[in-house]
Formats: sequence, structure tokens, C-alpha cells
Amino acid sequence: MTCSEDSKIISFDIPVLIDNHPVTTLVDNGADYRVINGSLAAQLRKVTTPWFGSPIRTADGHLVAPMGACTATVPICGATFPGSFIGLLECSRQLMLRLNFLREYGAVINLRKLVVTFSTPRTLDDESERPT
Repeated sequence: MTCSEDSKIISFDIPVLIDNHPVTTLVDNGADYRVINGSLAAQLRKVTTPWFGSPIRTADGHLVAPMGACTATVPICGATFPGSFIGLLECSRQLMLRLNFLREYGAVINLRKLVVTFSTPRTLDDESERPT
């Protein structure tokens, strides 16, 4: 885990599976988007849709045009969470999740025990939430 006192931004790496492929993801409370590295997207043979939005500003201040957007599933702690990601050709991490991704699914992060728990039933594992 890394923490910046000046910016009050906390970020940390956690191991996850994305479409059953193990990666280490950066969870960043300062990120505006969920990001997948372009090489990982190609390795997973993700179908990307064109990005029509504005370029995004990276943590180091550079503007980058995403290569597109895709969807993926991220199993964490026995539950499978769907997510939309933007693809970047060059990215320091294979996968980046916004802290909102965790908040969206009711995650509670216990930093002392290094445990993430989820309090929401809204996952792909919940039969009642699946489309018919």
C-alpha cells in the first residue's frame, strides 16, 4: 500500500483474476476510470469499442487518448464483479480499479488485516441478478 500525506490519496495493489487470468491490480482512490493495459487486453482477446471521449490525464499530468473500451469480469473473494474498462496502450499497471469500483459493491477494506470484504449481493454469482 502507498499513501501520500499531501494529497490524501491512498492506493494499493491486490491480486485478482480478470477473466480468469491472474494479475495484480492497483486500487487507486484518485483514479477517474477503470483501466486495462493494452497488452493485457490483447492477451485476453478483448473486443474493444472506440473511445469517443476526451483524452484522459494520467497521474503524471500527461494527456493520453484511450485505445477503446471493453468489459471484463473480476472475481474477488469468491464473488464475480462485472466492470467496464478503458484501454491504454501504455500503462504502468496491467489493471487499475477506481476505489469507486469497490464502493459500488459495498467493499470494506481492513488495512490492518489486509482483508477486503463485500456487503452487496450484486454480483454475477447471484442468480437473481443475472439477465434472463
